[in-house]
Amino acid sequence: MTDFGITASAISIPRLRLQRTAIAQAHNWVNPGLAARAKGQRAFCSSDEDPITMAVSAGNDCLLQNDNDEIQSLTFASTSAPFIDRQHATLIGEAVNLNDSVTTLDVSSSMRAGTSALLRQLQQDASNTQSLLIASDACIPKAGNPAEMIDGDGAAAVVTGSNPIAAFIAAESISIDLVDHYRTPQQPHNYQYEERWVRDEGINQILPKVIKKLLDKAKVAADTIDHLVLPLSNTRTAGALAKKAGLDNAKLADNLINITGICGCAHPLVMLHQILLSAKPDQTILLIGFGQGADAILLKTTAKLKQQQSKMQSISDGTTVESYTRYLSNKQLLDMDWGMRAERDNRTAMSVYYRKRRSINTFIGGRCEACETIQFPMAKLCVNPDCGAYETQQEYCLQNESAQVKSFTEDWLAHSTNPPLKYGNVQFDNGANVMMEFTDFEVGELAVGVQVTPRFRIKDIDQLRGFRRYFWKAAPAGES
Repeated sequence: MTDFGITASAISIPRLRLQRTAIAQAHNWVNPGLAARAKGQRAFCSSDEDPITMAVSAGNDCLLQNDNDEIQSLTFASTSAPFIDRQHATLIGEAVNLNDSVTTLDVSSSMRAGTSALLRQLQQDASNTQSLLIASDACIPKAGNPAEMIDGDGAAAVVTGSNPIAAFIAAESISIDLVDHYRTPQQPHNYQYEERWVRDEGINQILPKVIKKLLDKAKVAADTIDHLVLPLSNTRTAGALAKKAGLDNAKLADNLINITGICGCAHPLVMLHQILLSAKPDQTILLIGFGQGADAILLKTTAKLKQQQSKMQSISDGTTVESYTRYLSNKQLLDMDWGMRAERDNRTAMSVYYRKRRSINTFIGGRCEACETIQFPMAKLCVNPDCGAYETQQEYCLQNESAQVKSFTEDWLAHSTNPPLKYGNVQFDNGANVMMEFTDFEVGELAVGVQVTPRFRIKDIDQLRGFRRYFWKAAPAGES
């Protein structure tokens, strides 16, 4: 066992959870058979969330367990990221306040993009290197497709380096172009093939091979594996595969299908995080990724895990949603009429954005060296009337600071894709006072004094040019 592996882990799951009964009821007239799958719930992004915002939340929470200054590379894995020609990892790196010397990379085009990126990081012979990997997906299944019952939205982040909580033992991959589903730039939804075909020719043929190759390579007996992370939606298929691979003694990780749904290429790492929350030191974990082949990664927990578990957040209960049309609207599958106030040009001034990107992306304010007053945005003049010092401010990051609602308005007349528009004054414990939008609050949940935390979210979308702007909003404290 090496002194190199996973040093930190975090997840971000949207607060909104659509009940599957709502999906089944909406499609009962055309496909009553969906009722058989109507168990539990699935997480889905609100109108101001996407793979980028979830990635920032997961990455930020993960870095709270590490020193940002030590991160030397950032890899972002996603099959549903919003841009085709703009590097998402660079934007995410700025949002989580990494040094601009960090190397960045986007990985995509496979459901095992997350595990493949992790495998590459772990195989690097650089025990002194700290690397951040974030996988995030928000798939958009076509209305009425069975995938609506299976898919979910979510993100997971891990840091790899020395002194791990889960040490890297060995890894193996198989690359086989078995097409279980696909999507082209011209198609917003996956085209999926028959489940039996995927199970019989894909899962049952490919996964046993890669598991056997890994165990032989690591010289580890199958019956000594403690935990098996197998991101399959069908628990019976997962159980049969474990038995076929000789992993009867391994505890099969909860696939979270009834809590979050399957979160694309992020799901293996989401499941791994849940295992790390409860695992004991010196336990072996077999992590599997599947898609045009398979990845198998063998890890062993260390004594450090027990110390770090208190810093790791579990999946929150979320907010129950029974409105199928709300889900469709947030997924931009329903062309809602938002009224005349929505009829405006949202063109982004790129020159202004570039000059102010530290304030916008990283939520950087200023701290006056003369009186220690903290303000946002940073300016040449201190806002403290008893000070008024000129050019005395140093950068101060507000994104992980505690705060509470000082005042708020729920505005039903202003345009919002998640009405009403909620905004007001946020009082930070460090003294800063910032006018912000609120997010993840349902109608009536806002109140003066409620604890909030800043979260990176979509500010608005330029529908004419396909560009989206991001900024920080105030969310309920503790939400990821």
